[in-house]
Amino acid sequence: MLRIAPTPRVEVDKADTVTVYASDRATGASVTGTVYVGNESYATGVQFQHTFCRRIFDPIKKRRVVDCDGRITVKAPGYTNPQYLLVAIPEELIDSTEPADPNPPR
Repeated sequence: MLRIAPTPRVEVDKADTVTVYASDRATGASVTGTVYVGNESYATGVQFQHTFCRRIFDPIKKRRVVDCDGRITVKAPGYTNPQYLLVAIPEELIDSTEPADPNPPR
C-alpha cells in the first residue's frame, strides 16, 4: 500500500515537500523502495521536494503550456509488481496555456 504525506498543494512551478510511504498489504510492515516521479527518483519514507506542474514551451502550439506529472511509481525489492499513486492535479491546471509568445525560444 502507498501513502503520500502531506497531500501536495500542486501549484505551477512550485515544489511540494512530501514523503511517500510504502507498506506490505498483508503485514502492514514498512517496505523500503524507490519512488519514481517523471525523471526523478527518491527513497520511500524519506522527505523530498518535487515540482508536479511546470510551465514549458510547446513548440507545436508555439506557446507556454502547463505540464503536470502526477503519476508516482514505487518499486521495491522482493515485490514483482510496481505500485502506483496519483497526485490530484487541480482542474484549472489541466490543458492550461498562456498567450502565444511573440518571441518564442528557438
